Amino acid sequence: MDFSWNDIYQDFLNCKEKKCSEREFQNNIYSVFRYYLRWQNCVVAEESIPIGAANTIRPDFVLYKDNLPQVVIESKEPNHIQTERNKEQLFSYMRQKKVDFGLYIGEMIQLYYDVPTDVEMPLLIFTLDYRMDSRYGSSFVNFFNFIDFDRNQLVDFCSNRIQEIQKERQIELDTQQLLSDDGVKLCETLLKSHFASKGYSEADVEILMNDIEIVLRRKSQTVQTPLSVGVVSSTPVVSRYEYKPSKKRQMYSVNGKGAYCKNRSALELVRSYLRDHPSSYHTIVSVFNGHVPNYVSSKEEVEYKEGESYDRSKTKRWHKDSPLVSSDGVTFYVTTQVGDNCPTDFKDIVSLSEDLGYKIELLS
Repeated sequence: MDFSWNDIYQDFLNCKEKKCSEREFQNNIYSVFRYYLRWQNCVVAEESIPIGAANTIRPDFVLYKDNLPQVVIESKEPNHIQTERNKEQLFSYMRQKKVDFGLYIGEMIQLYYDVPTDVEMPLLIFTLDYRMDSRYGSSFVNFFNFIDFDRNQLVDFCSNRIQEIQKERQIELDTQQLLSDDGVKLCETLLKSHFASKGYSEADVEILMNDIEIVLRRKSQTVQTPLSVGVVSSTPVVSRYEYKPSKKRQMYSVNGKGAYCKNRSALELVRSYLRDHPSSYHTIVSVFNGHVPNYVSSKEEVEYKEGESYDRSKTKRWHKDSPLVSSDGVTFYVTTQVGDNCPTDFKDIVSLSEDLGYKIELLS
């Protein structure tokens, strides 16, 4: 008789509800693999593996096919809470037996795959809770019954899952970035470009943008969020992004002109100084970076640092949409990282402006 995931999860769930001991649960696991999944005498319990001259280790179970070890199983009691030590133990057994697949079976079932070309630890491919609707329940039975067990097919499955997991993680990372201040800045940039294309001046766009607040939120639904490699959980989220009126953001003038946010005020100060005092790039650096570190940087320096950096927001650290040019022809940028709790404190910009004979004032 062939058994399904429904039979297996019910057996394991019963052990959990009865609060079976680790030894009782191991006996149940042994029966599932020996009889349900037809491994018969090819499931070996507590095999002794020599380590060095005098020590041995004993994995709970090793599955053999064609006289070769295929899968190592580390088991814990069904109400256990997994620790890093449990995983390390499984990984050690896998590498001692030179197998690519490991199963952790305790309060849940987890499949790990040791990528042959990867020097890191084995990767978590999926997690199965003891529920009928567990996503990979049928796959577990299909891959881990003795008759159909095929190492190459399992390798292909794991490789495809790794690609899926990486894609899921990247989508979630991009979503999180979009929901952060970077997403708001992106929307602001797009809107500013839109209104600039309609003929608005920079000052008019700032006034327009000052009257709205951009809020980005998830749609009201449950999404699948990969929390770690191979683990997917449901997370409740709320509505989609919206624009809503809000109290006005603080805006500033420079020498009585314009309406700028804090980081744009920092840009306008340099622009005004350069207009009033045409200077070489060396002088600009001395005047501005000498008082406020990393205030300006040449286009060449910025591009070099971006090429070396893994910072996901590296292209947004400078006012690249508003490059300035020194009197000796060097193109340079002004930092965008100005404000409260930012690398550049806005108070330092205001103080420097006063030293240079300019006045940055809050608009009422």
